[in-house]
Amino acid sequence: MQTFVGEEAGTAIGGAGAQEAAVELSHIDRAMQRLPDDQREAVLLVMVEGYAYKEAAEITGCPVGTLNSRLVRGRDALMAMLGESA
Repeated sequence: MQTFVGEEAGTAIGGAGAQEAAVELSHIDRAMQRLPDDQREAVLLVMVEGYAYKEAAEITGCPVGTLNSRLVRGRDALMAMLGESA
């Protein structure tokens, strides 16, 4: 399972750690761009921006169940693209 460390921890690693983090973020960004728009929006709102499911559903104008389905499909697709198991 992929975990992310705080910014402070990254500075202690030095240049190599920062380079690896930049490469990883680049991979994530490319994978996000490959998602369908509705899945990308759900992932961004809930997993990146931190909105609750109900709030994200209101923003997107869809029922909570639909938002949840988009989020699950988007997350699973990202994990597959990034070579991780869900």
